[in-house]
Amino acid sequence: MEAYQIAFIVAFVLGIAELMTGAFIFLGMAIGALVVAILQWVTMSFNVNRDLVTFAVVSTVAFVASRKIFAKSADLTEAKDDVNQY
Repeated sequence: MEAYQIAFIVAFVLGIAELMTGAFIFLGMAIGALVVAILQWVTMSFNVNRDLVTFAVVSTVAFVASRKIFAKSADLTEAKDDVNQY
């Protein structure tokens, strides 16, 4: 098996794990693994340092972006009244 095929399988498994949890934890990692798989497929090479840095950067950016895109409006509200009022 080629390295890009393994990376595609890892991305698929992380995507399935995200569907099962629904917490947007594995979504960034799945996107990062998919980008690494595409990069390995295009270059037809396996470079550990390049792949790890690419996975880390893309996963972090995708995680932060998905948290901002899919944030619930209830997560962003602040209490205007005193919670200890009663």
